[in-house]
Amino acid sequence: MRALQKIILRMSRANFFKNFSLEYIYYILRRALPIFIAYICKIPGLGKEGVVNKPIFLLGMQGGGLTIISRILRRSKNVVSISGGSNYWSGADEMNSVLGSSQSNEYASIEHIKNLPSEIVVGTDWICGTNKYVKRFHAESADKKAMIHFNKVVYTIGNLFGGKNFRFIDKSQNYALKTKLLIKTFHPSKPIFIFLTRDPFAQCFKVASGEYFTNRYLMRNLDFNQRLSLACESWANYIQKFEEDTMGYESVMIMRFEDIVLDLENSMKKICKYCDITFEKNILPTSDDIVPYGSRRKERWFPVHEDINAKYYDKIDASSIKIIDSMIGNLAKKYGYEAPKIMTK
Repeated sequence: MRALQKIILRMSRANFFKNFSLEYIYYILRRALPIFIAYICKIPGLGKEGVVNKPIFLLGMQGGGLTIISRILRRSKNVVSISGGSNYWSGADEMNSVLGSSQSNEYASIEHIKNLPSEIVVGTDWICGTNKYVKRFHAESADKKAMIHFNKVVYTIGNLFGGKNFRFIDKSQNYALKTKLLIKTFHPSKPIFIFLTRDPFAQCFKVASGEYFTNRYLMRNLDFNQRLSLACESWANYIQKFEEDTMGYESVMIMRFEDIVLDLENSMKKICKYCDITFEKNILPTSDDIVPYGSRRKERWFPVHEDINAKYYDKIDASSIKIIDSMIGNLAKKYGYEAPKIMTK
């Protein structure tokens, strides 16, 4: 039953029949290649082993702006993701999902975790950060064999797509709960963690409204206020657990997505410098860019909108604002977020 649920979920999320084409087949093949490599790496003597040079992890919650930042960085020479190099900068870039069941539970997305309790809905990664489940999905370590294999997969794929001087980047959202694990996995290299926040009054409202297919189960089984409360729990737990686990660790940057889009060029210069990546202006989105063949969500490139929260501020009601403010208002203020003015109307 769980396997069937996964198949239906994936086909629905991808609008399988609507999008079926040669380009979509190419996308599937590019996405499948890393899984094949991951299984090859389990065979002694196959794959490459070595130190992955300062892998970069973009972290945050779904809908937090990670896609556009990842795509910009992946246009830089020698920067690779799990599905390709700079010539395929818009390919899949979430290892926890792409590598599927080839990885151990600690590294997997919720839809690929083995022996997952039936009460947990496949595909709803926001559930990982809720009070009920955050301890279950938080990971500080894994079996030594699993950590060696994970490092080997990244090193092999990095060499394949980026050559010996590759830089690896990933944006698996729930890795915000696994930074200690990643630090151990890539030792003696030091992973770089960049956490993007987004206004919870917009982001949590967006999630509760059911904009993501993976929340449709929750749409059927929980009322709006219940969904909103879960989103608030997850928003808070992701950032708090991230800060707890990286306390004292040197390679950490926290940025507000709203600030990035308001000054994209200077923000990307700052991020590139922090990641030790050469910034070139041609990595920024322009109207002349052609999104690589075999890409999904091509609209997530140009133009880059500055008023990213406006439509949610227009829709949110006083009751929703009150719930968000009462649950995480103080934490939101720490990152410069205030309740929308509608609250005073």
